[in-house]
Amino acid sequence: MNTTKMTLISKTEMYKRVRINPDKLIKVLLALGNKYCHSVSKDKWSPKNPTRGYCYKLTEVVAFRLRKMRIAHHVYQIKTKSSNHWFIVLDNDSIIIDLMVQAKGTQYEKGVRRNFFPCNTKTNMSLGAEAIARGLGIL
Repeated sequence: MNTTKMTLISKTEMYKRVRINPDKLIKVLLALGNKYCHSVSKDKWSPKNPTRGYCYKLTEVVAFRLRKMRIAHHVYQIKTKSSNHWFIVLDNDSIIIDLMVQAKGTQYEKGVRRNFFPCNTKTNMSLGAEAIARGLGIL
């Protein structure tokens, strides 16, 4: 369990901090459909909720972006019996970066620091994260 006091900022501010255009991200996810969604969420993905099932991959993309911007951060996971959610906390001010944030109520304080699963790609991101990053023009 995390003991750091984390701060949740607006979704608009999160996108600004990581320099990702939210409209472009939605277009990329709509184009990909549920192809790279987490297997548990494939059937729950829809054009009305295109980020559904993409929290891990979006977190990979954000972490990649932050490394390129030389912004120190850590990856966190909240794992319960019914869900699994990934997000980032910036080191300098403990700001939460969660591009999937829907509403208040996510128990970020239950997050545990994690590393991403190893990938044998040039970027060390999963293929899905690479597809998103390419669509955003990050790669």
